[in-house]
Amino acid sequence: MSRYLFFPFPLYSHMLPTLAVMEELLAHGEEVTCFLPEHFRQIIEATGARFRAYHFDLVEQEELQAIGPADGDKSIALFLSRMFRKSPEVIPPLLESIREEQGDCIVAECMFLWPRIAARILHLPTIGLCPTYAIPGAESGDRTHEQFKAKLYQQFKKQATEHSPLEDGLALLSRTYGLSIPELRSLQGTAEPLTIVFQPRAFRPDGDTFDERFLFVGPSFQRKRYSSTSFPLEQLNQHPLVYISLGTNFNNQLDFYRQCFLAFSGTEWQAVLSYGTRLDPALLPPTPSNFLLAPQVPQLEVLPRADVFISHGGMNSVMESLYYGVPLVVIPQTRQEEAAHRVRELELGIVLDKETLTADRLREAATRAAHDPDIHARASTMRQAIQEAGGPKRAAEAIIQFTNGSH
Repeated sequence: MSRYLFFPFPLYSHMLPTLAVMEELLAHGEEVTCFLPEHFRQIIEATGARFRAYHFDLVEQEELQAIGPADGDKSIALFLSRMFRKSPEVIPPLLESIREEQGDCIVAECMFLWPRIAARILHLPTIGLCPTYAIPGAESGDRTHEQFKAKLYQQFKKQATEHSPLEDGLALLSRTYGLSIPELRSLQGTAEPLTIVFQPRAFRPDGDTFDERFLFVGPSFQRKRYSSTSFPLEQLNQHPLVYISLGTNFNNQLDFYRQCFLAFSGTEWQAVLSYGTRLDPALLPPTPSNFLLAPQVPQLEVLPRADVFISHGGMNSVMESLYYGVPLVVIPQTRQEEAAHRVRELELGIVLDKETLTADRLREAATRAAHDPDIHARASTMRQAIQEAGGPKRAAEAIIQFTNGSH
């Protein structure tokens, strides 16, 4: 039996795929402690894992507000820069917490540098997690990876110029813990010896460039997380059925919901719309008779009944839709939605521009995605690839095997 210390990146969409993996490890008799901010406590403890809170922020709000939707590379560089700059004050208490847990292995998202730095200081084996994207290691020579790293380096260099404490922090870490500055910097672009990717290899545009360090297990989700007795699933008795959700971060979209009403009201469609918890439902127009609305919808119970999923294109939502072979209409909310690009490239659905979206275009796209036999065939092929990837069970087995081999 081993004790695993999990460090998901502290965003809901990044944390979500780790839950089922932790449950699988616990089912194998392993011990799991998960480190996250306090507001994640309930969802982590529901898995049976031990929860441990930390209280440091990844980025200041004023820094986030200066980043626009198109600045994906800048936001990544900003996170990395802040993590390096804040390391001298974060690493010491983090090391103390890890020592107290007496863990055998750290399991951390690849972008989350603090636990990865701590693991190197403590000489603990580390497993990487890639819930939303993954890039090959530098030694792969992949052009896409090299372009990404070059672009990221320019943003990172700009952050270092603007924030001299970054270089000071790197130097202090190097002196205090005996880690070289090049080694510290290299963490932003390298994989761990075992790196788990929550996508099937077939979904990656550069899947054949990933070496043996990368294990593609497909989506990892808990079916029970969406179990609900209040949502009237028994009323989903009409086809075609369209399910509409913009996820957890971009759902305060009153104009979009009005367009959905215009698109599908009075048609043959039955529509399920999840409007989230950020919008006052009193602001919505009267609900059309063929719509079911809720702030939260049991997505994994609705998707098997759906003919098409209208989504913002978040990786978790896209993977869950394709797990059931449901074609997509994707309306990306930022320019960095990698999953939306792949849906378009693989022709697994239709991608619309939110700036030029109309009710007619939305209805036409949903109709085409739901009835196009070629889209259905490609979605079915991807469904098979996802279900054969192994999911959280395969991830947990690989983690245990890796840890046993590290002792």
